[in-house]
Amino acid sequence: MLANIVGKTPAQIAELANTPGNGLVGYLAGHLGVYGFAFVIPLFVILAANIIGLVFYLKKGLTREKITAKDLTEEEKEALKKELLKDLQEK
Repeated sequence: MLANIVGKTPAQIAELANTPGNGLVGYLAGHLGVYGFAFVIPLFVILAANIIGLVFYLKKGLTREKITAKDLTEEEKEALKKELLKDLQEK
């Protein structure tokens, strides 16, 4: 549609719309409201939905579960204690 419309005068666009055999492009060139409601607005709706979906996906993916001491095994608790003692001794 844009390849047939951009750079043409209104008279050329009207000729394109009125020439038989141009099919859908000719019809849409003559009825820009139909083109806007059928093709342009749905594309912006899809774009907005993709952006909203991306934001929700990122929020879901970036939230981390809280880990408590109850969730750790004995080996992990010992390793954590050693790491904390090492950090305290360095400071």
